[in-house]
Amino acid sequence: MTLHLPSYLAERDRRSFLKSSAITVAGAACIPAVARAAEATSSAPESLVKVLYESLSPAQRESVCYDWNYQDPKRGLLRTRVAANWKMNSQEVMGEFYTDEQRDLIRKIFEGIVDPQWHAKFDQQMDDDCGGFGHEQSIGIFGKPGDD
Repeated sequence: MTLHLPSYLAERDRRSFLKSSAITVAGAACIPAVARAAEATSSAPESLVKVLYESLSPAQRESVCYDWNYQDPKRGLLRTRVAANWKMNSQEVMGEFYTDEQRDLIRKIFEGIVDPQWHAKFDQQMDDDCGGFGHEQSIGIFGKPGDD
């Protein structure tokens, strides 16, 4: 028996298959977070991103905020980039670039998007890899929070 795949599937290579599979798995992993979003309060990660954005100075915004459709010359549509061991920009969370209040907001945003059961494991991994949360990590904000 010969199996004939639709042309859009037959033309896919291993890399594109793995990429789409990883996106599907990542999306499925987000289902609990989506379910919790229905119970969101004013301190939801999305709300905190808006507070963080509003707390940034113009110079900070220039360094870490991007247009929703920003195209990096080497990496393409930056908001869709997923890769291990790369930083969005050179501004590390625990560096002098952010105020203590901004670092606290960034941590709360992180905790809001990661299931609480995993906080300790993430923290242990970051301790092992780079000395803790915010060391060798950067953030980026795409679009203007609060605008649709």
